[in-house]
Formats: sequence, C-alpha cells, structure tokens
Amino acid sequence: AQGRATDTSSCIPCDSAEYLGATFCFDENTDNLQILEALYASTNGGNWLTKDNWFSTNNICDPVDGWFGIFCDPDGVDIVKIDLSGNGLTGTPSTDIFKLPHLRELDLEDNAIDFSFDGIESASRLNTLYLSETSISSLDGIGKAVSLKNLHLTGCYLSGPIPN
Repeated sequence: AQGRATDTSSCIPCDSAEYLGATFCFDENTDNLQILEALYASTNGGNWLTKDNWFSTNNICDPVDGWFGIFCDPDGVDIVKIDLSGNGLTGTPSTDIFKLPHLRELDLEDNAIDFSFDGIESASRLNTLYLSETSISSLDGIGKAVSLKNLHLTGCYLSGPIPN
C-alpha cells in the first residue's frame, strides 16, 4: 500500500504515490504543475523579470531549487502562497490558479495584468489577494470568494459599484 506522509501528518492513502512515505501524490503534483504552467503561459512567462527554476525542475517546493515566487507549507508539499508582484506579468492570469487547494495568499500587484474572478469559489482557503497597481477592469464574481478577508486594489482605477 502506497501513501503520502508529511512531518505533521501520518501516511494517508494515495494510490499514485511513487513509494510508501512519499511527500506528495503524483496526481497532486501533476495538477500543480499544469496550473502553474497555465499561469506562466497566460501571463507571458517568457518575459517575466525573474523566473528562476520554472520548468527546470518538477520539485516546485524545494527549499533550495524551488520555483521563484512559489511558497509551500512547512512540509514542502502544498502551495500556500504565490508572490509574483512587480515581475513583469502581462495578460490575464489563468483562472486555474483558483484550483490550487491550499492557496492562502496570491500577490500579483504591480503587474500589467487584468484579472478574472471566475472560479474563485474553488479557492476555499484563499484569504489574501494583492491586485494593487494592476489593470483589473472588473470585480464581477468577487462575491463568490468564500474565505477572502483581505483584498488590495490600490491604484487600479476601478469604477462602478462594488459587488456583494
């Protein structure tokens, strides 16, 4: 029987783990890679100011060789924060980002991006979102954010009513 174990939790069933005691399920890591690949592609990642280790390793959470701007839980398993502020992102970030199940903080401020809240209800742990100094054009869908407590929108030049 294979499983997934971390420093804070004992082995749990995970048929896709490479070996007993693995720190992540294979499908979980694959999903994270696909989500981050979509973020990279949708924001012209090739033109980012810093993209250290993106796609050079599959170990996103490695404390030494992990991907720039990606922060994981203490066990090095789950992505809990993305900070790509002021990094030259353009376009509209893929809404797949909301599928990261443990994401608590997303910082994309000071980038030339628009932003869509479509699917934000899937981000059940997202409590802080930094979008200041971006080109966000609408807050439609923000009311579906189930855990959001802090929303930063300074310098975004939005107009109209703020949705519930």
